[in-house]
Amino acid sequence: MTTRFRAVPPEVDWRAFKVRHHKGGMVFAQGQPVYHWFEILSGVVRTSHIKADGNRRVTGFFFNGDVLGVESGLRTETAEALSDTLLLGHPLAATESAASLVDTPFRRALRCAQSTLFLVGRGSASERLAAFFASIATRLGSTDRVPLPMSRDDIADHLGLTSPTVSRTIVAFERHGVVTRIGRDELRVLRPDILLALAGERDLPADCHADMALRAMVRPSDSSESLTAQPIATAHTVQPQDKAARP
Repeated sequence: MTTRFRAVPPEVDWRAFKVRHHKGGMVFAQGQPVYHWFEILSGVVRTSHIKADGNRRVTGFFFNGDVLGVESGLRTETAEALSDTLLLGHPLAATESAASLVDTPFRRALRCAQSTLFLVGRGSASERLAAFFASIATRLGSTDRVPLPMSRDDIADHLGLTSPTVSRTIVAFERHGVVTRIGRDELRVLRPDILLALAGERDLPADCHADMALRAMVRPSDSSESLTAQPIATAHTVQPQDKAARP
């Protein structure tokens, strides 16, 4: 099936262009006509959607090499720079073959969307946050650095948690030697193997089996151990202030 896009009007430059946004700058706004999609050359961008009841939902974070704004009709989200950001804008083609022209960006945008679904589908706070950190590191091709220019509130809203829960979980990760903070806006992953175990992507390393508190944060695959004693809220022990995971 051919995807039709809104034709680029004459007053809109049809060529690719670079645009800079300072921290807090708006890349595009929900409800605007879609004429361009964007490739991130540097910086971090947050997307959000304002629901009918006026509440905001953080829908994604985009980093160097990511693509955003690949849609048609009217914008369904607002995109804002979380740091000084350099973008490469591309006009949507006004032909029926536009879908094939942006096939690669579509695939990259799909990977970003799949990453978001992967995160919100997780059960516990520790699992969601570990998967979030691992996802950022993987997308940036890093093994030990996780930039976090977004606020704790942004992370909480994105993952369906509360800001205090996000902060407590990061502190727990630090206490167990999984990560350490580098300034305000970056984490260093000290034990990527444990981080992946917390995300549910591998078994807990053998040298951590004696750490009962750490074992309690990892979802057991075939263990009869109860999760009710976990120190961090999980799907079985959700704290009252935690939001339910949004669809």
